[in-house]
Amino acid sequence: MTRVRKSNVAPVMGALLLGLLFGVLSMSCTTLTGSCPPCPPCPTCPAVDEVPVPTAAPIIGEGELDIIDMSFKRDSIGNFIAMGIIKNEGDITVNRIQVSCTAYDSGQHLVDTHTTYPELTSLAPGQETTYTCYLDEVSPIDSYECVVQW
Repeated sequence: MTRVRKSNVAPVMGALLLGLLFGVLSMSCTTLTGSCPPCPPCPTCPAVDEVPVPTAAPIIGEGELDIIDMSFKRDSIGNFIAMGIIKNEGDITVNRIQVSCTAYDSGQHLVDTHTTYPELTSLAPGQETTYTCYLDEVSPIDSYECVVQW
């Protein structure tokens, strides 16, 4: 069973950076001799009593990661190892990728969960990477799922 959850923060970060840039540009400047004189009003600036309406930041693309192959094995001492391949199916580079794997017993009770990083934590469009996640088997594992987060 594979479940993929998307968590794209790029548009929010872009809006925050744009706000920071405009905040820095709107600050009054200072020189070695003191403050600069205020700018004269310009025809494109809103009047003091007008409230500007924010515009939405443009969305350039959507990041989409898929687990395209998932399997498990046991090592020589019986540890449960979940492995897979993640592919960036979107049209933008995705950063800070993590994989969380959760194991359940036959009664669907939680056995163990572990979060790990894939071999590459940034993927360009079309690029793939592998992950390996070790789970402790405190009771027999009947099923497991892995979730990609970024």
